[in-house]
Amino acid sequence: MNFTNPTTKQEMYATLQEIFHYYRISRSGYEPCELEQLSLPRLTYTALTSTQIRDKAVRMVSAKQEREKLKLIADINKDIVALVAKQSIITSNATSEIQEITDKYDESIANVRLEASKIGMANSSFIVDKVAQLESKKNDKIAEITSKKNSDLAEISSQLSAKNTELTNARTYYSTAHEADIQEKIDEINDAQKKEQREIAKYNNNQSEKEQKCANSIVETNATLQLRFMEISSNYFTKDQLIEMGYYEDVIRCVKAYYDTLPALQAFRDISSEGKLVVYLEDYYQNVVYMYQILCA
Repeated sequence: MNFTNPTTKQEMYATLQEIFHYYRISRSGYEPCELEQLSLPRLTYTALTSTQIRDKAVRMVSAKQEREKLKLIADINKDIVALVAKQSIITSNATSEIQEITDKYDESIANVRLEASKIGMANSSFIVDKVAQLESKKNDKIAEITSKKNSDLAEISSQLSAKNTELTNARTYYSTAHEADIQEKIDEINDAQKKEQREIAKYNNNQSEKEQKCANSIVETNATLQLRFMEISSNYFTKDQLIEMGYYEDVIRCVKAYYDTLPALQAFRDISSEGKLVVYLEDYYQNVVYMYQILCA
């Protein structure tokens, strides 16, 4: 048994009392054998949920339909991607065309104003009308491009809507196919699960029985050993028995743990006046006192 190493005199006497009681009063002395418990592996089983069972059954009887469905979905998605890409191209081209028209007419307007400014006609009604005509033509061109873009996007949007409808139908069409075959497979899977669960439960029960037998054997062995120990230690222990049990070793270790925290001379003077230590150290008291006397010499 491990005892606390004291750092104060009060703790020292408390620990000495504990050691004394452990070896001389309770005289338990016996500690059960640490025999290793038998630990056998177990099998675990996680049953499929009803959804998982149905999914498995569908896969078993509908492989061909699944492949067809996935191919159809892939083809539709391919068309959808192409239409979305076409939308992006139409929008990008329209933006480029509008920017090109804007740059072209803005440059023409700038040139008209520059030339008018050179001849002092920047604010004449002729120049104002000319600029207005150019702005009008620019706006007409932009409106024409925007109208065509919107028309093209509306057409693609309509095509996308149709494709999304096809996609929805493709996802649901095969879900009701071969329902009788699916249910038959569900029944087979459930029966197989129940059988496997019974076999695993039987195996695990056998493992538990083996472990319990081992545990009972350990308890019986310790009980026999403890009875034998009690027979041997029914009388008070002799000094030799206390030495063999480690009583004096623990007492000396406890006393030294405290006095080693003090300067040697102080430890020698203090221990020399502690007559109560004789109760615990007995014949070893003088030896310990002498040891600290040597240390402070």
